[in-house]
Amino acid sequence: MKNRYLLVALAVIPLLVGCGESEGNDIVHNQGKNCLSCHSGGEHSFTSGVTIYKSIDGADYDSNDVYDGYNVQLLLDNGQVITYSKGNGLGNKKYSGSITNKFTSQVVDASGSVVNSSNTNSHDASRVACNSCHTSSGANGAPGRVVGFRF
Repeated sequence: MKNRYLLVALAVIPLLVGCGESEGNDIVHNQGKNCLSCHSGGEHSFTSGVTIYKSIDGADYDSNDVYDGYNVQLLLDNGQVITYSKGNGLGNKKYSGSITNKFTSQVVDASGSVVNSSNTNSHDASRVACNSCHTSSGANGAPGRVVGFRF
């Protein structure tokens, strides 16, 4: 019996420790964690990733505290608009193209209306791992999570 529990533990531990490779759209997929820590190279890589929360201090992995119907778009300083696509997990969004300009990050609701925005042109290509600064307590000058409302 002990061996059976050991085998189950050995099978589950890698899923808890690493990102894991999920082909599905799991409800919980590392919400709030820095997406690029796992997705900056390889088959499942992308350029930028973010989780959109309902509260500015939302906890990591909390799929009940995220907006799934909202999206992120970047308004580049040259007027171009980049729209993110749905990532794995509720509330997670990603973008796979290049970003070379300064930009304003915007959260948009299902109808496309802007519901929250960063300061004008306050971000650039060095600031695309959104959840690395937009943590539950905020880091590097960010006020907290990327949220689907103005505060």
